[in-house]
Amino acid sequence: MKTRRTSRLGERQGRAANTRQAERRGQREQALLPTQLFQQIGEDIYKIGNDLREPIAHLTRNVVDNAFSVAKAVTRNVGDLIENVLDETDRAATNLTRRAKRVKSSVAEAVAD
Repeated sequence: MKTRRTSRLGERQGRAANTRQAERRGQREQALLPTQLFQQIGEDIYKIGNDLREPIAHLTRNVVDNAFSVAKAVTRNVGDLIENVLDETDRAATNLTRRAKRVKSSVAEAVAD
């Protein structure tokens, strides 16, 4: 006859085994995805290279160079955008501070009258 304690132990072991199986399945899926992605990219580059009658090595190098150029340009553009947003925010804060001082002084004058 199983006791309550052994029953709980069995349940825990079963959950642990299910968790390990799920982790292994997730690891296999993560390993498979890049393989499928690289295979598809390789096939696409090979087809384009054949269509253009361009050596695959040159085409691959050009694609990678262009990808890095785009990434650098995007990074620069995002940096410039963030700087512009910060400048606009500083100007807006300065304007709001000035307006708040004017309103405060107007209210003080109105109350004094």
